[in-house]
Amino acid sequence: MKSEKIIDLKQQLIGLFEKEEVLAFFDFELAVDPGASVQGLCKISEPKAGTSKSNYLSLLFIIDAIDAAIEAKVDLYMKGILWHEFKDRMSGIDMVVPMPHVSYGTRHYLKEVELYLDRKTQITPSFVSGDLYPAIVKTLGCRGGEPVFWNDLPREKKQFDLTEVPQGTDRSLIEMIIDYFKGR
Repeated sequence: MKSEKIIDLKQQLIGLFEKEEVLAFFDFELAVDPGASVQGLCKISEPKAGTSKSNYLSLLFIIDAIDAAIEAKVDLYMKGILWHEFKDRMSGIDMVVPMPHVSYGTRHYLKEVELYLDRKTQITPSFVSGDLYPAIVKTLGCRGGEPVFWNDLPREKKQFDLTEVPQGTDRSLIEMIIDYFKGR
């Protein structure tokens, strides 16, 4: 009888992050229906030098989903996004690959979208803030905060430790992480 190997999705996700380098992130607010608005964080990453032959960017959306009902609304909203329209909103994209969402029962909705770029597209801060960011906001239909570039953060902020995030009983994890990085 053939033995089955159990795949640890969380470990695979961590492994993927180790191959990518954070370029920027921004917070956003998303109205998932007329009565429900949620907070989120979008992380923009590129492959670390020498780890990929592809020219791509990875978008990771981390959205607060305080209960099962909100998570269901977020999931329905995200499934309704026409990710292929992303290509119409900016030049330089060859392919858009939305991945299935992941949930670990942590009250956070995780959605990754890979953007494969043509070979001549240069990934620069002006490309991220001037082309990519507006296209993400428009495609997602959200209200976005200003992009924060990873390289602009002080070194000590890059050594992120959740124990250093200011705690607050009425604040979401996303809000606490954003405040930590922005030095509030």
